[in-house]
Amino acid sequence: MKRVNSISFRLSAIVFSFFFIIVVLGLFGIRQLSNFNRASSDLGTRWLPKTRFIGDLNNYTSDLRAAEASSLLSLDSEQFGAIEKEAAGISRSISIAMQRYEQIPQGADEVDLYGKFIGKWNNYLKFVDQEKLLARAGRKAEATHIYMTTSQTAYNAASDMLGNLTDHNDAYALAATKRVDEAYQQARWLISAAMLFAGALITAAILYMKRSISRPLLRLAGDLRHLAVNDTNLDIQATDRHDEIGEMARAAVVFRANSIEL
Repeated sequence: MKRVNSISFRLSAIVFSFFFIIVVLGLFGIRQLSNFNRASSDLGTRWLPKTRFIGDLNNYTSDLRAAEASSLLSLDSEQFGAIEKEAAGISRSISIAMQRYEQIPQGADEVDLYGKFIGKWNNYLKFVDQEKLLARAGRKAEATHIYMTTSQTAYNAASDMLGNLTDHNDAYALAATKRVDEAYQQARWLISAAMLFAGALITAAILYMKRSISRPLLRLAGDLRHLAVNDTNLDIQATDRHDEIGEMARAAVVFRANSIEL
């Protein structure tokens, strides 16, 4: 019993409690930061790259449509060849953007939208190939007619579907941004609450030390000063305690009794 109630045991328990609180707070903070990192990582590695690649697709598909018009307006075979070369480079850029976009995980609704876009885009490319064949054969009037009618309709359909895919990704990117903000706010609130709770526990521990150790020691020290000047008219407290302070108080009682006898 003496060992459990000793001051050294209490102080050790308090120090261990402080250490335990620090460890718990650290682990709790790491967990909250992990949640925040998970949400921000989803935004940075998924939705922002998707938005970028879809933006590239929008730009490159528009550039290809412009190159298609330029090839029909070319004045000679040399100019036509240069424009075709430019269009081939744009097509490669479109393929690269598609490949990068496809490498990022997609939801079922996104897969459906992207598949529809690919279908409509491939349909548009069929008309582009027809125009190229007609233009190379010197039948630019027929190629221009396709460009202004069926090719335009097919391009608009693919562009509209790409616009739907863009809106879908923008909406999910915005939702991911909100999740990042919510994760940050939640982490901040929970960590603040945990710090306040730890502060309350530490304050309680300090008050306990002051009430159960510091004050009794100061009172006993005052009693010993009185006994040192032969003032025995005092009531020594804490004699019923089962710790070092109790031992000192009982020793002071014996000292007072000896002083009175002398």
